[in-house]
Amino acid sequence: MPSEETEIAKTWSNYWKSHSRKVTEWDTLSQSIYSTLLMECDAISEKQLMEAGCGTARINVRLAKNARSVTCLDISPEALEIAKGMLKDASNVHFELSSILSISKTKNYDIVWNAGVLEHFNPADQEKALNEFLSILNPDGKVIIFTPFSRCVLYRFAKFLLEKTGIWPYGREIPISSLEPVIPKNGVLKKEYTISFLPLIFDSYKWLPPLRLPGILLSNFITSFFRDDCFFNLDRICSRIFGGYLLVSVIEKR
Repeated sequence: MPSEETEIAKTWSNYWKSHSRKVTEWDTLSQSIYSTLLMECDAISEKQLMEAGCGTARINVRLAKNARSVTCLDISPEALEIAKGMLKDASNVHFELSSILSISKTKNYDIVWNAGVLEHFNPADQEKALNEFLSILNPDGKVIIFTPFSRCVLYRFAKFLLEKTGIWPYGREIPISSLEPVIPKNGVLKKEYTISFLPLIFDSYKWLPPLRLPGILLSNFITSFFRDDCFFNLDRICSRIFGGYLLVSVIEKR
């Protein structure tokens, strides 16, 4: 394992050791990512999905109820242990302890996706990871990547404050304006757009402890007041206007 990836693995192993009790809450950010995946995955009941860098696999708990099969891959044993606990009742889920830079080629998938992963790698490794994803993708499949958007002012300001106060827990994180420069030759970027402007506001209590109680109450109110599709559509509009927290990059085989 390259030294840089070793450091990334260490950062996330330490993170999940200390955050293992804080992963079960479904929030507006989770809903935003989940709704986007459903939108991009036509006939999801027929699809085989891999989350390459799954963390706790919280979103896969819902995906597994709809998809043909789900594979959870992560470099952190601590994350996979949490994921196994989250998905203990699902019979169509598989787990792999592996690097996204070297994925087993024994199986192909219709959808390979991750959220909050590639921004921790340098551009050369981003391209290598995308090449790995494409190598296990079925001919008509999709790679769907969620990364922090560099032009989201609220996200950049919050990140700056957390770094300056010494409580940023995620190691190196370089926001992305587009994945176009690191798309391998065997891939083509089909579209990019942003989401999760509203979740960045409603879930901010996670990074600002004094706002935890009012933040949870606000988030619960919003998710109960709006139907999932209404909230998703409203967020898409706000993200288009103001720039969402997450950049969605949809890549296919050339």
